[in-house]
Amino acid sequence: MKYINKKSGFSAVELLITLFIAAAFLISGYQLYAVVIKDGGEARMQSNASNVATDYLQRYKSSATNPCTTQTPLTDSAITVTGLSNVTTSVAISCPYSTTYSATGGVITTSGAYTIHTFTTNGTFTVSGAPIADASILVVGGGGSGGGGLTAVAHAGGGGGGGILEGNMTIPSGTTTVTIGAGGVGVAQRTQGNSGGNSSFGTYIAYGGGGGGGYISGGQSGLAGGSGGGGSGGMSSTNAGATTQTSQSPLTGYGFAGAAGSTGSESGAGGGAGGLGGVPTRNIMGPGRVSSISGTAVTYAYGGYSSGTSGGSVGQGGHGNADTIPSGSGGTGVIIIKYLTPTSSSITSVSKILVTIKYGTPQQIITNATYVKP
Repeated sequence: MKYINKKSGFSAVELLITLFIAAAFLISGYQLYAVVIKDGGEARMQSNASNVATDYLQRYKSSATNPCTTQTPLTDSAITVTGLSNVTTSVAISCPYSTTYSATGGVITTSGAYTIHTFTTNGTFTVSGAPIADASILVVGGGGSGGGGLTAVAHAGGGGGGGILEGNMTIPSGTTTVTIGAGGVGVAQRTQGNSGGNSSFGTYIAYGGGGGGGYISGGQSGLAGGSGGGGSGGMSSTNAGATTQTSQSPLTGYGFAGAAGSTGSESGAGGGAGGLGGVPTRNIMGPGRVSSISGTAVTYAYGGYSSGTSGGSVGQGGHGNADTIPSGSGGTGVIIIKYLTPTSSSITSVSKILVTIKYGTPQQIITNATYVKP
């Protein structure tokens, strides 16, 4: 019987396999170590950059306002951040979060879903937060006074109604000056009527109505205005006052000429915001313009009769003087603003500061930091 002698230890193949496995473990361990070190370094750089961004937010917090003013204090300004090269920062203050608004000024009322501001005296309209989009606005100038006549059959011209601006517009944030035109003051016999004052909302102007012509020798023409005054009666033909009212985008202007006086004693009526002054007959005045901006249909800015006492409606021209002294004064103007009432659920912040940190070549963003002004 033969015995086979076996030697202990690894064969060459087994040794190679063992060495390969050991090498694989060493490589994997090194890679894991490298990843951990790399991630830790990037985390430290990210933290450093975030700290710098937060510092810039603190510096610029006082620049955030309500309402917001858009500005860019820094654009890719070079800074130092530990562990990073070619680092820059940008600081931008923007207003993208304004979705609501509030406003003050005038007498404030509501009608259904709308808020209404009515101005009958000078003041300011102040909008906080976002601009008011698609607000309705009515601007009416003061009416002109009638001219001074002489007797019941020798009449002066009626005063012109105030011009009107009406339409929809966006009212920006901030304060807008409001001016209300006074009515022209009535005059004594044989005197030119006084024109009404202009009403204005910022740069938008509704012109005052023209004064009516006084009954003087040869007659007297009506004055031009938002709507023109009527000419007086007289020994020769007298002219009517023309309209000076214009459309001022995006608002439309309304105003018409008065009527001329006759060669006899009959005088012309003042023009209104809704149409021309009447033919030379004492009881036909220029029609006014109807608006429901206040929540109720109201007619504004009639022309004045060529005889009578005083204009009764807003912006109406005063009546010419016949038997009465003084002539009729014009009606005071008005400004009305209407917009959808904002809901409390829509209230958000109105100012945002964004700090951006970049590094490297080419530059790439490493962090952003944001502050929102409540």
